[in-house]
Amino acid sequence: MSVVESNLLSEKKPVPTHQADDIDGRADTQQKTYERDIFRRIRTRDVCQTARQLATLLRAGMPLVPALSALVEQLRGVRAKDSPLAEIMEQVANDVNSGSTLADALSKHPNVFSSLFVNMVAAGETSGTLEE
Repeated sequence: MSVVESNLLSEKKPVPTHQADDIDGRADTQQKTYERDIFRRIRTRDVCQTARQLATLLRAGMPLVPALSALVEQLRGVRAKDSPLAEIMEQVANDVNSGSTLADALSKHPNVFSSLFVNMVAAGETSGTLEE
């Protein structure tokens, strides 16, 4: 090893391996970028199709929580197991199962469900016509 190589190696700083090691906040920024990229992969077409499927299940008389669970299973089966929409819908199903309204559960994901969509769901819940 030459003197130059030796000096270069001694000047290198350790690369952070955990988020806790990253003092300047780059890991937090990377996480936010990752989350934003996940939401970009969710297409409006997929959200609309999922909403239509939910309406069909509800019209058939299936209760809301089992219908949401069936949608999650379907999304995980048809798409990749790490489908971002399946992950979001699973969180929505868990929130509804814990007592939240569907509109409240959807509103926790504004990057996926627009305020118009959430308000339409809220109106459907209030009027008892959610399946429409």
